[in-house]
Amino acid sequence: MKKISVLLAVSLLMVQGCSWFEPSITIVFTHNTNGFLEDCGCSGHKYGGLHRRSAVFTTVAENDPEALYLDAGDMISTYSKFPLKDQYVTEIMKRLRYTAIGVGDQEFVNGFQFYEDNFKNLPMISSNMPDAGKSGEIIKRKNVQIAIISLLNPAFTTSLADSIQFSLDIIPPKIVLKQLIEKFKLEKIPNIVLLSQLGLEKDKELASEFPELSLIISGHDQDPKDSLWVVNETPIVQAGPDGERVGILEGKFLSGKYVIKHFNRILLDSTILADSLIFAKIRRYHAETDSTFSHVETKILPDNPSKTECMSCHQDVYDRWLKTPHAHAWETLVQAGIEKDPDCQPCHSTNYGETVGFRATNFTMKWATVNCQQCHTVHVEPGAKICVVTASKNTEKDCATCHTPHRSPNFNYKTYLQKVH
Repeated sequence: MKKISVLLAVSLLMVQGCSWFEPSITIVFTHNTNGFLEDCGCSGHKYGGLHRRSAVFTTVAENDPEALYLDAGDMISTYSKFPLKDQYVTEIMKRLRYTAIGVGDQEFVNGFQFYEDNFKNLPMISSNMPDAGKSGEIIKRKNVQIAIISLLNPAFTTSLADSIQFSLDIIPPKIVLKQLIEKFKLEKIPNIVLLSQLGLEKDKELASEFPELSLIISGHDQDPKDSLWVVNETPIVQAGPDGERVGILEGKFLSGKYVIKHFNRILLDSTILADSLIFAKIRRYHAETDSTFSHVETKILPDNPSKTECMSCHQDVYDRWLKTPHAHAWETLVQAGIEKDPDCQPCHSTNYGETVGFRATNFTMKWATVNCQQCHTVHVEPGAKICVVTASKNTEKDCATCHTPHRSPNFNYKTYLQKVH
């Protein structure tokens, strides 16, 4: 009787596909680094940094040598003013232990040639953009086969320069996904992880329409309150913006779904002992930034007036500006002791890195803070007291480069515009 009971129990376990025998797979994930080499204090705190991320990766690897390391894209800056910093980001990402990295629209902000030159040695996955990476990657962990794919929403590329946007060949995501699912079925690979640059609502839509998806790591737009959703038994996860956290999942692939047992988002704060080699690389970037900008020729006034030149004719506007946060933007960096941090300087100075603008603390300090020329490109005829605004840079899109939802959560374009001066 006892022998029959044991056989019956084993049979039931086999029929039910008992998860006891399935290995636990650790998935470490990131996204939306947004070009931040190190922590940014814009929100009143200093979280994030690739030096801290590397330290977390090392700790995970010591505990689980077969962990997966995935990034869902938007690795570099949101706009094309920082190619040197973006180059350093890609160099450091190569030193981390990523298994696969999805392609985001920001990867092309410096042009497709920059992408080809700097991303070629990274494990890029670009399922619906053939020229940018592999269509997918089949990996094996603890005898479990997993397909990693990446999809980019073509609508997100509209923020890129026209010349860049028109050079990108992007296939509609759903068409590619259907093809890949059929391919994986034929290859008998039941587990599919999507590195998504489609947007959270599109991710939910895909999870509902394609039950074959095991897990979606959701990049691009970020929900400030939640980080986990389950649609059609498919988990959708986010780590948060600006590389401030690392997501760590522990779970099992069961019947084509990733069943999460533990989900933790590690906040990269000062309690994490940073990777000294990566930190040294970031310090080299700081040194090279000053060296590079110091060789840029400075244009002579009065052709390009700073705030003091504007004051001579617009005293009333200048006086109102003095009472605004823009006028004291640089002071906030000095008070925090981070005025030489090139990750902070762009949003606390005028025309950062440009010929007419802030480049280094040792000789372009008249452009240190957010003054008139950040919003108005002004030309003054030599010998005349007449200024001509040749271009305006005060659209909502212009302001949003610094006033992001994360850095400036209370930002309202119409309200803030009235307070500029």
